[in-house]
Amino acid sequence: MNMGTKRKAVRQTSVDADLDTVAETKDLFSKIWTYSKPSNGTWCIPEPNVSLKYPPSEHCYLGTLKTSLNAVKNQLSDKNVQVWHKHTNSTNRAGKVMNTVRSVANAEMCTQAWCKFYEILGTFDLIPGQVLQIGELNSVHLCEAPGAFISALNHYIKTSEKTRYVDWSWAANTLNPYHEANGGGMTIADDRLIANTLPWWFFGSDNTGNIMIQNHLLEFQGFVANMCRVDLVTADGSFDCQENPDEQEALVASLHYCEVTAALLLLSPGGSFYEAKDAIRHLLSKLIRNYGPNLANLALFPQTVIPDTFLKQHQEMCLYFHKLQVETISENLKLFESMSSYQRQRLDLIRDYVAQEYLKRFECLWGRPLGQKKQTGSFNERRELQTLSWRERIHRSYHAACVQRHLCEPGGTSCILQGPLITYQVASWYNIVGTVLPAVRNSPFCEVELLNYLNEALCSTQTLDWTQVSPCSSCHVVCPGSVLSDVAGFSASGVNSNQHRPQCLVFGSHSVWEPFQSYIENFDLTFGAAPSFPQTDCILLHDGDPLYQEELLGCIVVSLERLRPGDALLLPLFSALTRVTAALVLCLHMCFRLMSFRCPCPTSNVGAILLCLDFCSEATIEILPILKAVQSQITQLLQERMMQIEVTSRFYNLSPLKSSSLKA
Repeated sequence: MNMGTKRKAVRQTSVDADLDTVAETKDLFSKIWTYSKPSNGTWCIPEPNVSLKYPPSEHCYLGTLKTSLNAVKNQLSDKNVQVWHKHTNSTNRAGKVMNTVRSVANAEMCTQAWCKFYEILGTFDLIPGQVLQIGELNSVHLCEAPGAFISALNHYIKTSEKTRYVDWSWAANTLNPYHEANGGGMTIADDRLIANTLPWWFFGSDNTGNIMIQNHLLEFQGFVANMCRVDLVTADGSFDCQENPDEQEALVASLHYCEVTAALLLLSPGGSFYEAKDAIRHLLSKLIRNYGPNLANLALFPQTVIPDTFLKQHQEMCLYFHKLQVETISENLKLFESMSSYQRQRLDLIRDYVAQEYLKRFECLWGRPLGQKKQTGSFNERRELQTLSWRERIHRSYHAACVQRHLCEPGGTSCILQGPLITYQVASWYNIVGTVLPAVRNSPFCEVELLNYLNEALCSTQTLDWTQVSPCSSCHVVCPGSVLSDVAGFSASGVNSNQHRPQCLVFGSHSVWEPFQSYIENFDLTFGAAPSFPQTDCILLHDGDPLYQEELLGCIVVSLERLRPGDALLLPLFSALTRVTAALVLCLHMCFRLMSFRCPCPTSNVGAILLCLDFCSEATIEILPILKAVQSQITQLLQERMMQIEVTSRFYNLSPLKSSSLKA
């Protein structure tokens, strides 16, 4: 049996360093700050009755540090972000650590977050001693996408002598990259780990994965209830603050509050240096009651109850890291203007030595980088871009060339999907029911920036009737005759051994398609009612509108019941941004020898038409019962929703308050 080629461990070349390089490297690995708790017991948790009660107050000294640091950061506002990142990557003393670890240790998903957590594991006794005694570790990872902390912990456990035989279980949470309502600015789309470990990820009852929802916190507790204890909780949540860097701490404060509260609730005594819940039980109850995204409106504790000795140490800590940041930015600014060959040579020596020292310190033993961010230009240029019109921003974006190609080429002519798909496991399929989508802001099937442009254009439209959308003067016109000719051409290229005359089932108007019967002489045209356009109450729902999904699913169920081997199907699609539509297209892929599409749809100026050729009925035996069950579930959910709307409407119609307001 061929088991593939085994990768060989890369031998790391030893770097000779002078005393100054050794000393500087030692300082790099010593950027640690420890709070020293006084022995007199003056540091104690304040009473819960003063927590989250008072408005936040400005701390003069810390405010001065913030202003000072922002003044230094503002010097970067005119720097092109890609050029600046390339420069800082080349001057970063730890810049070679990732590639070195990836090649020498064969580390999976080796990112900066991976290296950060692996350094933490190697520096602190993060795994409790009890775990090593009983040989069982349970960890929970909050805001974890794409999964670097899990990957780093896995590498550490499997390569470290003391943890190699520990039985490890984990569970994780993150914003669901597959949920269409999650915005791209906060959601990480990289799903390499998630896609292969989906049962271990918690997304909550509404399937969003938003850990800042109180109900999700309590549900998550139940999700990990099968763990006898939780020994370790990691939380590395944040989101992109590059467009408002001056207020990064304020923007992520509520998220950090929710992460800390979740960790305190989930951790078992002794886990991650955690003594027990008893000491904070009353405070924890209040933290849970006030759980959510609005922490910035209130102070966790008033400054008057925080010990002066703690504030002094905290000020010293802030000053220490303020100094490090200012020194790093200032040095990079100087080197950006001019870097001598000696400075470049010395930086390269330090970078090599730091990578070597990382491997040595943390014993990285043998055991795909993330996609590039799409940001371009400087901070000031991106701010200026926001003032331009929608059309101007598209022309200046990296999508301009793609848009130009679209204007010149008919959509779908080169896209052919061969089938039927036979490597499927229908038995492993299951339904997910979540909250009603308010809008489609994210899709695994569309680049987020393109979707944002589309949604922005739709938002600027006050009223929209999809049936009255005028044709685009630049788009290629697709007529029914050309589509039927393509069906005939594709079918002629295949071998149809069936004795019956094949039919082409068209979901659309008989009067539109019937005049072109001669274009497809070998088929009998049959017709069905096409899915209605989505309701325009929320034009950002796209194909996420439940009524549209119900009708589309109904069309596919009818098709799979009516078609015989060798038949064809023409099905209009409004869009395919949601998992529901994508799953239905997958089902069709399992039932047809060939699939393609044409855009725009001949019978309207929006959407596309799906061409499905040479029906194969084998897969329908397993697929049809599943689709009918989903159809029944969608119908039931729609009925429940209509009842809720009706009850709410009656309540407001009978409300005395409303009557009073009308009289006023």
